[in-house]
Amino acid sequence: MDMGFGIVYYMTLPGGTKLELIDYRTDEHSLDTKDTDPGIYRHIAFTVDSLDEIKKRCVHWGAKIILDRTYNEFLKNHIMLVSDPNSVEIEFVENKK
Repeated sequence: MDMGFGIVYYMTLPGGTKLELIDYRTDEHSLDTKDTDPGIYRHIAFTVDSLDEIKKRCVHWGAKIILDRTYNEFLKNHIMLVSDPNSVEIEFVENKK
């Protein structure tokens, strides 16, 4: 699926887990990392039952909300983005009801 910034490939793994791989259109690298460096991934996503509940928990624990609840046209679902203490972007995708 072409998301504008790159091509996204979706795979379903055993047990129903979904894997998303992104082939970015840019070769820009802003980090010089080594095999033992912590926090070398940029993004992880989870499917949740309620974005409202996740937001309450994130606000309670002081997490930085990068993108509040919004409809994602590509996923045909609502998402929210949060930054963890290591600046890893966490995406929450609300289950379709």
